[in-house]
Amino acid sequence: MRLIDTTSLQIREVNPSASLRYAILSHRWEEGQEISFQEMLHPNQKTRSKSGYQKIKKFCKRAFDDEDISQLSRSEWFKRGWTLQELLAPVKLQFFFKDWQLLGDKQHLIQTLSCITRIPEMCLKDYYGMVSASVAQKMSWASHRTTTRPEDMAYCLMGLFDVNMPPLYGEGSRAFLRLQEEIIKISNDPSIFAWSVGDSLSFAQAHHELLAESMRYFAGSHDIVGVSRMTKPYKMTHNGIKTTIPMRKSDASHHTAYICAARVKNGTPTEYLGIVLKSIGGQNFKRTSFDDLPVIAEDRPTEVKRNDPSLDGMEQFTIFVPQRLMTFIPPQDMIDIVGTLGP
Repeated sequence: MRLIDTTSLQIREVNPSASLRYAILSHRWEEGQEISFQEMLHPNQKTRSKSGYQKIKKFCKRAFDDEDISQLSRSEWFKRGWTLQELLAPVKLQFFFKDWQLLGDKQHLIQTLSCITRIPEMCLKDYYGMVSASVAQKMSWASHRTTTRPEDMAYCLMGLFDVNMPPLYGEGSRAFLRLQEEIIKISNDPSIFAWSVGDSLSFAQAHHELLAESMRYFAGSHDIVGVSRMTKPYKMTHNGIKTTIPMRKSDASHHTAYICAARVKNGTPTEYLGIVLKSIGGQNFKRTSFDDLPVIAEDRPTEVKRNDPSLDGMEQFTIFVPQRLMTFIPPQDMIDIVGTLGP
């Protein structure tokens, strides 16, 4: 394990252990100011003049350009994908002004941080609060963040969802679909289907699938949870996503399906949500409505049960919704030609 000696600023190899104490510099490099590993090993005058080196030299977790706590939300740190995990994971986290005066720690600023990020306080306070959040809620936390490479928007969330997948730089937005496929393998949370484009002017859902093509489509899902007790397991197949779901006909070819997810307020479900599906033959359906999530039932004091009157006219169906499997074909400049056949 490599750490920076805070006295000498030299990089040292140490053996990790439970008693080893170290801090992590949570950073957002300015363009042209990033410090490479080699520069840190052998810093020269040019390296030392970079603002990135000054951050490391003063050794803290983050410097904010804002001069007042009321302007904290303007910080670029809250807009980047990789810093989300750096906000959630640490038990102890301190924030500093640009002049390195202490602004406060995570617990002291918990209400402000929750307001800025729309992450519930209970999820910021401890690990168990964070892991209890639904897939849709976690997606919403990242929906307003960006990364330099589009693939990193998916890769930076692997830890949050406790999944592993190989990074394939060059795959672009396909990485987000791969992330959702990995989540489905380990989670039965139906809120992963509870997304909509809302008023998005950049809507580009090219396929009628259950999985979202963009993280942005979860922006309005911060209060949506899955009602997992009501649904049977679903899985990826070569015919698409297989699921058993309550549905009722809305016209000759369309059905409204209850996706076993609900909006909550103060911990109580207020609206039970659905999606619109169109039959394309046999057990196969495609999603046809993306701008909102139809409300199946609302203002209920208790959970909607499987045989609830609010689901009048709904029957359980096992269906398939076509979904592209994200088998990656690398761009030409990533392929090595090792030989040819024939003349």
